[in-house]
Amino acid sequence: MVITTLYFVGILCGTIAVMLTGDPRTTTTAAAILLQYFLLISVGFSSVIAFFGHVFRGETAARLLGWPSGNPFQKELGFWDLAAGFVAIIGFWRHGDFWLATIIFITIFWVLAGCLHLYHVLKGKNYHIDNAFPAIMDFIVPITMMILYWLTTRH
Repeated sequence: MVITTLYFVGILCGTIAVMLTGDPRTTTTAAAILLQYFLLISVGFSSVIAFFGHVFRGETAARLLGWPSGNPFQKELGFWDLAAGFVAIIGFWRHGDFWLATIIFITIFWVLAGCLHLYHVLKGKNYHIDNAFPAIMDFIVPITMMILYWLTTRH
């Protein structure tokens, strides 16, 4: 549920930043500021938090996901979360092509992870809240990033 909370916190902080900026309020500028905060908070912070969950509380995370515990891939997933988190956080300061690369990187993983969660819901009947619900966010977050990025590139 952390990712859902941070999804809205990122949008809220970005919206506040748009309202406080002295820049002209064009769609392009507003989308760039929103994307900047979205990457920092909604993707970056949530991914770093996921790292701690998968690496340091792997047994609990596995139980909440309905996965078998003691799987070393849990730590590997955590390491990926840490890398993705740092890349997204760096996106707060690095824009343009860096944003595009970050969005592609994160979208590929999250959409495929979402498909895997859906597979486990449909085929494996794994209805654990931390398995089924993330599937929704695994699609919503990349779609949001792509829309915001597209809006920043319109002239």
